[in-house]
Formats: sequence, C-alpha cells, structure tokens
Amino acid sequence: MSIKRLASIGFLSVFIWIAITPSAVSATKKSNITLSKKEHRVLKEAQQAVSVDDLPLAEELLLSFNQKKISKAARALSQQMLGKVYQTQLDYPNALIAYEKALSYQKLPLSTKVKLFEQVHKLNYYVKNWEKSVYWWLKWEKRVKPTADDYLLLSNAYKHQKKWKQARQALLK
Repeated sequence: MSIKRLASIGFLSVFIWIAITPSAVSATKKSNITLSKKEHRVLKEAQQAVSVDDLPLAEELLLSFNQKKISKAARALSQQMLGKVYQTQLDYPNALIAYEKALSYQKLPLSTKVKLFEQVHKLNYYVKNWEKSVYWWLKWEKRVKPTADDYLLLSNAYKHQKKWKQARQALLK
C-alpha cells in the first residue's frame, strides 16, 4: 500500500473519529457534528472497506448511503470519504464534485475545511481548471501560511489564464 494511500486513510480515520466520538466533538468547540448509530455504522463500514483497499465496496456503500435520508453532517462526511475514494481511483472530476459537496456543509471543523480547500485547489490545478484552482487556492490561503511552492502553483494558474500581473504578484510574495 502506498504512503499516499496510507496518509489518506489516516486522515479519514481521524476525521471520522472526531465526528463520531462525543468527547472529541466537545473538545473541538466549533465542531458540533453528531451522527446517529446507523449513520456511524455505515460510515465505519465504508472506512473499513477503504482500509482493506476495497474501494469499489466503499464507493457502493457511500453512494447507497447518500441516497437515503441522512443528516447533513453524515452527508458531509460521506461526500468527503467518497471524494477520497474517487481521488484514489484517479477519478478526479467525481472527486472534485464530492469534495465540493462536502464543503457545502457549514459546520465542518475548520481544519477539515482547510484540508478540503487544499485538495480541491490542487485537483483543479491537476485537471487544468485554472479559474477554479485560483478560486479555491485563495480560499485556502486565507487560513494557512502558503510556501513558495504554493505561490508558484498560484502563479502558474494565473499564467495559464494569461493574467500576467497576478502571476507576477504571486511570485513576488
């Protein structure tokens, strides 16, 4: 199993643990995510499928789960996990759709939103959707301290849009 996949699984595990553990929820003051036992069970099953590298099963569980009447928090978690499954399968357009749906949930913990902003801006860059890459990069940048490499990505995205002034300004930061 690749390190990238292990990191993805670890990230999902921590996020789901925060979302479903009452003490963790109370420890993260701004996060008020609660799940029913049934929602927890389905997300846990999908997470276990991802853990054993059974991505088709995880995808099937999550797609079926999203068709049901579930809480907004459960939908956000399942969309985030589905995005990670699609990304691992190199299905970037569907990964982007799932991540953006997860971001539509207002009560996601800030750290999760920041990570999703980064994922979405980098995936948009990878699929050469320059405008969306810049849009999500700017949302992400407000919450982190970008590195020189990050500014280089932004500059390149501006360059591909022929926005030379913004490309130059990004390089000078």
